[in-house]
Amino acid sequence: MSGFLELRPAEARDAQAVIGWFHTHEEAMETARQGSAFWTHWLGEFGFFEALRMKGQEGPVPKTHEQMLKSGFDIVGTPDTVAQEIQRLKDELGVEYMIFIMYGGIVEQRRMLDSIRLFGEHVIPKFPDAAPAAKVPAPALGD
Repeated sequence: MSGFLELRPAEARDAQAVIGWFHTHEEAMETARQGSAFWTHWLGEFGFFEALRMKGQEGPVPKTHEQMLKSGFDIVGTPDTVAQEIQRLKDELGVEYMIFIMYGGIVEQRRMLDSIRLFGEHVIPKFPDAAPAAKVPAPALGD
């Protein structure tokens, strides 16, 4: 497996995760709610939510943040909760890497910066076996 979830017609899901984390579950839910507007109001109009259809779900798939949560697309909670869910995905599905997405401009700036800091300080260190990101040299000015 390449690190992405294996797509099967009955349970097709993207391997990326929209993540909201914060000091408390309530704060994390607000962060995720703010960021979900991109998915619910823009991508939803392009049929994106069909990928979040759950087994046995009939009719149109709701274009809501609740659907994102129920389907497992959103990982939301405190840093400990988020780390536990990432570990579960690694253990149960063999996921080797994930794409984390946050939407600056949609989520309040202070909330965004705090979320990034919390993720770096409290979630990433729980995965010491994770390969560090490759350092890419910055282009010289004027290039």
